[in-house]
Amino acid sequence: MLHIYGGYWQLPGYICALSIFHFLEYYITAKYNPTKVTIESFLIRNGRSYVIAHVFALIEATVEFYISPSLKHFPLISASGLVAIIAGQLLRSMAMIHASSNFSHMIVHKRENSHQLVRTGVYSYTRHPSYFGYFLWAVGTQIFLLNPVALIGFSVTLWRFFNRRIEYEEKLLVQFFGDEYIEYKKTTGTLIPFIA
Repeated sequence: MLHIYGGYWQLPGYICALSIFHFLEYYITAKYNPTKVTIESFLIRNGRSYVIAHVFALIEATVEFYISPSLKHFPLISASGLVAIIAGQLLRSMAMIHASSNFSHMIVHKRENSHQLVRTGVYSYTRHPSYFGYFLWAVGTQIFLLNPVALIGFSVTLWRFFNRRIEYEEKLLVQFFGDEYIEYKKTTGTLIPFIA
């Protein structure tokens, strides 16, 4: 694959980042939350929009590279994207590890007896570190690929998704934890731009 894309090493790097992301989703769930691990923990079937976004990113990267390879040669910008990918992946993985049995890929609608409000570790910096980590990772992939169109698309789509999801999830968390969650929300932001 490196030979096919010549000097555009970011494309195989992107595929590698995707593979690591999906592997770690399963592996960390299996290691730290084994009662909730299933084949779905790989997040391979993460919805039609997810597949369309990544296919579009691959198409944009390939087309732009073949039209004008110089569009894909800005090493410092790609390096900043790689830093965002690594930071986002670490943050998401640490969120899953710190939450342990409290972490779920699906929104929980009923509080379980073992359910606790996690406010330590990465949760002391952001109340939704797995969401912020994924946001950073996904936007970083498009910076890494030097994909201007997909960068805008990923940023807007993910912001809208997480805005809705956080609003919905936090109503449930207030029901589960009451004033404890309200106080936590006052002191700890999401770090996703414009989502309080």
